[in-house]
Amino acid sequence: MPDESVRRLSLGGHLALVGTLQEEGNRHLLNELTRILYFTFCLEDDGGHVTDPEIFLRAEAALDRAVLRAEETGIWRVRREEAAAIEPILCRYDEQIGAVSSRRYLEAERRLAKLLQSSHSVSPLRSRFANP
Repeated sequence: MPDESVRRLSLGGHLALVGTLQEEGNRHLLNELTRILYFTFCLEDDGGHVTDPEIFLRAEAALDRAVLRAEETGIWRVRREEAAAIEPILCRYDEQIGAVSSRRYLEAERRLAKLLQSSHSVSPLRSRFANP
């Protein structure tokens, strides 16, 4: 992908996290972090092997906690310890978008759209990595 696109995408993810750590946090920023989480999963899972499922599960749990709090309080914020669980996903995302072809990027976008449109009550991560 073009360097400018990679920088723009990376910056957007990091600014979303910074924004949710501040009073300016909002639903859109948390949704963007969730989108990045699942997009990163889609890209990594494309090869059929996710190297470290725990980083995805930890980030998802942190985002879930932040959303649940926001629904109760109206404050769309991520706590520092939750940010620590999300940061590895942003690093993985940066690595992926810096190395992926535009074609694979668009394929992952289509997979993500399909994933988000499906009606499921269990997280795609938990359903994939559930212990038997």
